[in-house]
Amino acid sequence: MLTDDHRVYPTHPILVSGDCKRESGIEHARVIQTVMDGINAQRVTTKLWIVSLASDGEARRGSAFAFLTFKKKLSPQSPIYPCYDTLFTFTFTLNT
Repeated sequence: MLTDDHRVYPTHPILVSGDCKRESGIEHARVIQTVMDGINAQRVTTKLWIVSLASDGEARRGSAFAFLTFKKKLSPQSPIYPCYDTLFTFTFTLNT
């Protein structure tokens, strides 16, 4: 995104590490969702918004992120569908 608003470019990473090694992916998703809800609730005050989520790839955290972000399939009528149609391992599930 190109803009003259220099407040858009700096990042403000937030680390969430609440793993007791016993929670399920859905339980871990609740922890992440709570943090996301808190950030979004303060958006007017902080002028911050979530642009990216990442995981270390551990199975529970991976399933938590899938639960939080995979909402619906990308429609074949979407203008971007042809760009991804040839990627055999690409998942067409989106967060919308």
